[in-house]
Amino acid sequence: MKRIAAAKVDGDERVERRMSFLLRNAGPIEGAEGGDEGKHFRCGLSTRECPLLHETCMRRLARIEFLGSRTVSAMMKRSVMQSHHGGHEHGMGTHNMAVVGDRRIYLSHLPMFMPPHNAQLILEATFMRNGKNVDDVYFADRAANPSITFYTLTPEDFVLRELFEGRPPPRTQFTATVFRGHLEKGGTPIDLLTGVDVRIKHVVHAHTFDGMEKLPTLTHILFGSGDHLLLAHFVSKAPDFDQILSVTATGDVCTAAELQHGPTAEVLGRANQATSRLKPGETVTARCHVTGEHRFLNMSVSVRAELILEEGELSSTRSSAKLFKQTAGEKKAGFRMTAPAGPGGRTS
Repeated sequence: MKRIAAAKVDGDERVERRMSFLLRNAGPIEGAEGGDEGKHFRCGLSTRECPLLHETCMRRLARIEFLGSRTVSAMMKRSVMQSHHGGHEHGMGTHNMAVVGDRRIYLSHLPMFMPPHNAQLILEATFMRNGKNVDDVYFADRAANPSITFYTLTPEDFVLRELFEGRPPPRTQFTATVFRGHLEKGGTPIDLLTGVDVRIKHVVHAHTFDGMEKLPTLTHILFGSGDHLLLAHFVSKAPDFDQILSVTATGDVCTAAELQHGPTAEVLGRANQATSRLKPGETVTARCHVTGEHRFLNMSVSVRAELILEEGELSSTRSSAKLFKQTAGEKKAGFRMTAPAGPGGRTS
């Protein structure tokens, strides 16, 4: 079988039906020669080499949104392949990222607690295509789709730590496709942001989850600019949650130079759990630790909007279908399993 379109997933029942179909119709990978029947469908590894159960592979394939016959094969293969390096701390993977920012472009790696995705990473970047800056295409699309709180991108495969380890890091750019909404939950690829060169301006924040203990106090990473500040929840140990907020701040606010290095902001007296997370409309006092200095700033932070909330994929250190199920907290916060298409569907 050369091509397959995975159905949109609205719940476990549809995932199970799709997985059942895939299992019944599993065959050799696309382009495989005779004798490859022993390989897992689309993953390219033999059953002896693959550390995942065949059922787990099928669950991942069942969650991939159909993007057209030319892209679905690559998307499916990447979705499965990223888990086949789970035993290798620095393995290659497809490191999908959230894209936020109305005036500057920030990328936030969508983390999990399993290698090779076990790191939190925030970057400032720019988009290039055919040698020309196309940041304005992204900004214009955001302005035309205000109901969609964040965009995502899926990049070429690489080792995540190449983006932040070393001085300077060995990788400063990669090729990616930008989606309106969440690419894993019904997002729409944007034509003029397909196959763009993503060039890293600087690393705002990076840390791995190796040996980390759970932080007792609700802690965030502060970044952005004075008139457009963002807070990302500091991810530490399972169970945890990923969250990005749009905020304003008053008082002893960080300078533009300090914001480039992602200072941490603690909400003292607030437990570090999803049920105690900051929500739109709240104003709290935060203690900000300036990165690289023994200096603390006290500021008042007001939450304008919750852009991202992810609990399921950070609920455990072990991979299972449960990680990809929408949680009650995500549903209550209004984060849908699918994102609506913008005017006219695909954007050009």
